Amino acid sequence: SAASDVYKRQCNDGIYMLQGVKLRNGEIKFRQDDAWGVNLGDNGADGSLEAGGANIAVTDGTYDMVLDVANNTYTLTKK
Repeated sequence: SAASDVYKRQCNDGIYMLQGVKLRNGEIKFRQDDAWGVNLGDNGADGSLEAGGANIAVTDGTYDMVLDVANNTYTLTKK
């Protein structure tokens, strides 16, 4: 399946939010500037981000996302 990019909106310094993002069964990662030089994944699926970490598994659905780069955390809330 083809990958697609979703662009984030900064709401506070270092915190980015997206609402109503439709995802399919598969995996996601957070990356910077449409490139893979800086990418964040989650080793251990514990909500803590690591540089170059593992892909994050997701299931079909609509999600709200919060990415906190200051604390290296994220939340995915399925609606």
